[in-house]
Amino acid sequence: MSILTKEARYQPGDLLVRGSRTESPTRSPPSHYRQGLSHHPDPPGTMSGQPAQPIIDTHVLLLDGEKILLSQRGGPYGYRRWHLPSGKLDQGETLTAGAARELFEETGVTTDPGHLELRHVVHHRQEDGSERIGFFFVATEWTGTPVNKEPEKCLALQWFATHDLPEDIIEYPYAGLHGCLGQAGSLTLHGWQ
Repeated sequence: MSILTKEARYQPGDLLVRGSRTESPTRSPPSHYRQGLSHHPDPPGTMSGQPAQPIIDTHVLLLDGEKILLSQRGGPYGYRRWHLPSGKLDQGETLTAGAARELFEETGVTTDPGHLELRHVVHHRQEDGSERIGFFFVATEWTGTPVNKEPEKCLALQWFATHDLPEDIIEYPYAGLHGCLGQAGSLTLHGWQ
């Protein structure tokens, strides 16, 4: 299918995001689509009809040749497990500015937001039903030597070969990491089964 244009008509099952362009449909989707009865990943009756209010996270892949920087969590969520430098987006902050800020706050490494390349998106549903949308970026240029700037939240920072990652990476960031390093497409739905 081609990229949607202003003249395109919405058909049930069409994705409204094609490549890097997003365009609105020229008419509303049929009511049976909105109710989750056709071409929708959720079973009928599981949508609330209320707008989603997901937490927005940014994650940064910091690469040094064939190595990737991971941090080992020290807080209650995922204690002693590995993940990428990441954090919540602040209100009024762009995705790339938030990702650059989180990278610096956690590791002391600086990157210009313009040097962050979006590689993958994960729509994650937690066990309690809350949602997160994680945007996974690769820092194409960066300066500094990584240092653990948040020892109260992070036990260690460590470089791992991309082909020899630890087994105990937290599932949600692992889904995004897998999407970035593999050929998984641009979106992963995680925790929705």
